[in-house]
Amino acid sequence: MSGTTPTGPSHVPDIDTANGAIIGTFSGGQHHPHTLASADTLANCLYTLGEYQRARDLGEDTLTRRRRVLGPDHPRTLDTAHNLTLVLRDMGRHRQARKLEKWIKSRDSS
Repeated sequence: MSGTTPTGPSHVPDIDTANGAIIGTFSGGQHHPHTLASADTLANCLYTLGEYQRARDLGEDTLTRRRRVLGPDHPRTLDTAHNLTLVLRDMGRHRQARKLEKWIKSRDSS
């Protein structure tokens, strides 16, 4: 079929290209709040597509950056952590998911 690639229509960039574009888009680079929001959205898209390892890698990286930039108690940081627990559970990493859930609850109640 003309105009398509194994990953979809030819106008849709592959995930690595999209991730590189996200990081370089904003003047603040990889630590800009908009970059962090876009990275979190991309991790969620990867999760939805069943790309669990890639979603986990990007989710962990985004969580680390959000903790550093926004702080551990920021609602967006906690959202990213929650999203990561979903990925971890679907990967069968229940112990890691529970540990992260405990961390979220300890931050959410502070």
